[in-house]
Amino acid sequence: MTHSTASGFIALMSAILISAVLLLVVTTGSLTGFYQRFNILDTEFKGRSAAAADACADQAFLLVANNSAYVGLTFLDINPLDTCRALVGDNSSDKSIRIQATSSSAVTNLQIIYNPNTLSVVSWQEIPVF
Repeated sequence: MTHSTASGFIALMSAILISAVLLLVVTTGSLTGFYQRFNILDTEFKGRSAAAADACADQAFLLVANNSAYVGLTFLDINPLDTCRALVGDNSSDKSIRIQATSSSAVTNLQIIYNPNTLSVVSWQEIPVF
């Protein structure tokens, strides 16, 4: 091999390696942006499901305010994407409302403990399962 052939080979291999590294960097960057869009969409759906759970809680409190002896399961379709169900139960001196609201694939589960005499909320927390 002569000196000019060896330098041409080095230049060709350098160009191939640099192109491969640049292609890898560009691909990684575009995939990161692609997955970040889905993370933002999941965050928006979680916010929607939390808002649907709050609306469902208001509906459940309305049912209890109209009938203090109400115990049971209620389904509510808020819009085509958001639905929820509320289960009003009776625990000792306080009553509980368990809510599961969904928006697309996001789910919010709430447990609300309230005083049935005053309808004041004792505890309002998100729980892992309905």
